[in-house]
Formats: sequence, structure tokens, C-alpha cells
Amino acid sequence: GYEDYKGSLALREAVCRYANRTFLQRPRPQGEHSASISADEVCVSAGCGSVLENMFMALCDDGDYALVPSPYYASFDRDLGMRAGVRIGCVDTEAGGRLSVDNFERCYQDLTREGERPRVVLLTNPHNPLGIIYTAEELAAVLRWAEARQLHLISDEIYANSIYGRQEASPSSSSSLAAPSSSTSDSNFVSVINLISDPAHSKALSGMSPAYLRDFVHAIFGFSKDFGASGLRIGCMWTRNQDLVVAWNDLGYACAVSTHTQHMFESLLGEDDFVDDLLATNASKLGAAAAELRTALRGAGIPFVDPEAGLFFWIDLRGMLAEPTFEAERQLWHALAYDKGVILTPGFFCKASEPGWFRLCFAWMPDHQCLPEAVRRIHSLKNVEGQ
Repeated sequence: GYEDYKGSLALREAVCRYANRTFLQRPRPQGEHSASISADEVCVSAGCGSVLENMFMALCDDGDYALVPSPYYASFDRDLGMRAGVRIGCVDTEAGGRLSVDNFERCYQDLTREGERPRVVLLTNPHNPLGIIYTAEELAAVLRWAEARQLHLISDEIYANSIYGRQEASPSSSSSLAAPSSSTSDSNFVSVINLISDPAHSKALSGMSPAYLRDFVHAIFGFSKDFGASGLRIGCMWTRNQDLVVAWNDLGYACAVSTHTQHMFESLLGEDDFVDDLLATNASKLGAAAAELRTALRGAGIPFVDPEAGLFFWIDLRGMLAEPTFEAERQLWHALAYDKGVILTPGFFCKASEPGWFRLCFAWMPDHQCLPEAVRRIHSLKNVEGQ
């Protein structure tokens, strides 16, 4: 029969238990505690795309703007705009994709000067397509700025359990992607939920309004990426804004997760040993594949933003463009796809600030030769284009 359109209570409790013991459970000094979320703060719908769409339908009016650091996930334009009618204001980032409050303010001023109305800041952490992780200091600074402008802040954390750090390929990596060498840096990932809930971050947010932190700060996470389960369509919203939760009783009607899928995932999330092994294996294999690709790109002299999470490298092929235009970028993409059999996402679709950047997805490569071969093919075209 019909279930709660927010997701069954049993599933939401299982989701909270999973989040509390995985990406929200970070080492803390003695006496401090990680964040803990509860079922009345969580809504579940058919994928994070539906979750985003519902949130923007509830928080914005048609024609409002979301401020999104660029480059960003190409489907945000569809998720925000197709039904909710929300447009995106691109916020410039600093070198390596780092956040700057000055850039947010500049984008805000440019829009309001034109009579537009920004309503939401949308962050992706860990980032797609850059693969970077925002620091707690960056997040706190943007959060303080968003409070001053009375903007909602949504943190899309769908890659929260796909963090592998930065590592180099081991000498034996040419024969297997199963076991990465040790990471050269520990993860500094902090969920926005931790940021506003943990005593460890109270100093960074001192003086902020408890009402703002309760009603204007939200997070998204799910299972499509960390579990490789995109076809099952389970995305989660976390918020302490109970008006938004109540709105889900209607918004969730058209995108509810099927009852049998809810039951299956409730049972799966209760298998701690399986879940822990799955997440550890996923992070290990992603880290090994990233190390393999990192080594190959460096060997080919192809610059990139160095990732530590997610499924992507943001690679710099500006030197291969016939001219510095997005039309030349499209032509390069066509040559890579049709002449070399390498499919990349052009930076144009991710709203890159200049042409020549591409997103390279390295996940799900069972043959360990695939990634070095892809780089070899890009490099072979680079030699031709560079003449």
C-alpha cells in the first residue's frame, strides 16, 4: 500500500543510523561528540535530483536564483530549472576551486543590481567535478555570509562516503587496482550537519542566529554514488526546518520511493558488516584508480585539479584548443570522442569560466589498462593538435 511520502519511518530511522555512524561519525577530542540526526529531520525521495527539485520548489519562486560555485555538476540546470524555474548565478572560485566570500558577494550584487532575487546558496561537498573537499573554515565563512544575506544554504554531500584522499600509484599498481598505497593526506571532510551541530565548530559559528542555523541550513545525501545504486533511486534531505518537512507530505507524492525498495534498503542498512566492507572497498578501489590516473596524467604532461573524493578528474586541455573558444572546445570533444573513443564532459556544460577544461570520470574501469590507455589516446591527439 501507500507509504509516507517522506519515506517510511523504518527507512528514515535506518538512514539516520547509517549517516550517524559513517560520514557524520568523525574522530573528536575527548568529551566532544559527532552530529546525530533523527528521522523527523529526514525526507527520502526517488533520487537526489528529485530531492533538489522539491527543495527549490519549496524554498523559491519561479525566476529566483541559486548561487552556485562554478564549475558545477551539469545537471543542476535541469534539477533546479525544469520544474522549479530557478536559475543559476555562477560564482567564480579561486585557484583549485576554493571558495571566496568576496566572489559570492560580487555575484549577489550583480544579480540584485539587475533586479533579480537570489534565494539559495548551493554547494557540492565533496565537489563534482573537481573532486575537492571544502574546509570547515571555507564552509563557515560562506555560512556567515549567507546568514547576512538571509539566503538558504544547501550542501549536496552525495559523495560523502566516496573519499579516498590523495595517494600515488604503488609499484605493483600496474597489475591491479585492488589495493592502493597509503594515503598521503587524511580526509578533512566536514558535513554541514557537523559544522552546525558539533561543539568542535562552535567558535567558528559564534554569534550566528540559532534560528538561522535551524531553518536555513540543509543537506542532501544518498546512495547512488557511494553504493553504486543509482538505479534504485534513493536520495535524502536533512533539515531542521519543519515547514520544509511538512511540505514534503505533498512534494513527495510524485517521487516517492517504491515500498519494496524502501523495505530492501532498510534491511540492507542494518547489515553493518556488509555496509562497512562495501564503503571501504569502494574508497579503496576509487583511490587506487585515481592514483593510476594521476600518474598517467602527470606522465603525459596533462595538468589537472588534484582530487581526493568522488569519481572525477578535472583536466586542463586548454593547450589543445585551436583557439580559446567554447566552439574549439566542442571540436576537441568531438575529436576525442569520435577519433579516439574517449568520452569526456566538456567544461562548457559545467559552466567553466574558460574553455578547455574537461571532466574525466574514472570509476568502473574493471580493466586496469583502461585509464592509462585513455590518457595515451588524449596525449596522442595532444601531439597532433599542438603542432
